[in-house]
Amino acid sequence: LRNIPGSIFSCNLFDNWLSLMDQRNLEEKIQGIQRLIDQLPRSNVALLRYLFGVLHSIAQQSETNQMTAFNLAVCIAPSVLWPSSPFSAESESEFTKKISFFVQFLIENCCEIFGEEIT
Repeated sequence: LRNIPGSIFSCNLFDNWLSLMDQRNLEEKIQGIQRLIDQLPRSNVALLRYLFGVLHSIAQQSETNQMTAFNLAVCIAPSVLWPSSPFSAESESEFTKKISFFVQFLIENCCEIFGEEIT
């Protein structure tokens, strides 16, 4: 995932992805994510559907495997989205936290975002 040029979520949309996480209304947040997904290349979308389907399935077994959506997000977040330009060390921690919350949201809501047939 880390080798995908510009990230699987497109680093050009970095600010857009993170600003959606400030949205309080769940339905508007999901619709905003779906609109941004529509801007990604088809191959990225296909990989994202598969990836988040697998992550969702793993999180569903967290009682056994201890891999909650949060734990999975912390592991995978740095490999799926990063800013297009370098950022300061102070900002790195904040961005990492926001990206992790974004990925956690996608794992927890993947059926609503990508469709029920994903799992």
